[in-house]
Amino acid sequence: SGWFFAVPVSGIDHGSFMANLMAQVTAVDLWVGLGKCMVFGTAVGLIAGFLGLRTTGGATGVGKAANDTVTMTIVLILVADYFVSMLLLRMGV
Repeated sequence: SGWFFAVPVSGIDHGSFMANLMAQVTAVDLWVGLGKCMVFGTAVGLIAGFLGLRTTGGATGVGKAANDTVTMTIVLILVADYFVSMLLLRMGV
């Protein structure tokens, strides 16, 4: 998405974009991002499954469980991302 908005939309040269991308983004950045995605995705799945299995009350209960899942996962991701980021900063990553 960064390439799309930089090159065709903003008119930045493709070669310049790729050169700056390779100079700024390391393999560690890629692995940290993928690791965080896996952790957050697993957490979302576990929360959704847990709340879904405890749902009662028909369609109203399903709607409440879906709303609770969205709320809990948003808060969890924000809090977990904060702590993971602080940990990685202390480690120098």
